[in-house]
Amino acid sequence: MLREFIDDTYIIINKSDISSVNFDEIKQDSVYTCRYSIDNKLVILSYFETPNFIKIGRLKPKKYLTWNQAVIEMQLPNWSETPKEDE
Repeated sequence: MLREFIDDTYIIINKSDISSVNFDEIKQDSVYTCRYSIDNKLVILSYFETPNFIKIGRLKPKKYLTWNQAVIEMQLPNWSETPKEDE
């Protein structure tokens, strides 16, 4: 199972850009399965193949991460421990 995530690319985006995300092209299947920052301003997403919304420039990630970098990032105190519950 771990291998499934190691080869993914992780990105950090502004939460305000979430409407530009096509969830059919990434690992998360809705806004409710995304990982949010504690201040609710940033989101971490992951994918195996670069999604069209990034290729065509509809969304520009703030940061690209490898799996190892994403694990370290999500351990920082500014990230929630679990995906958000239905608001």
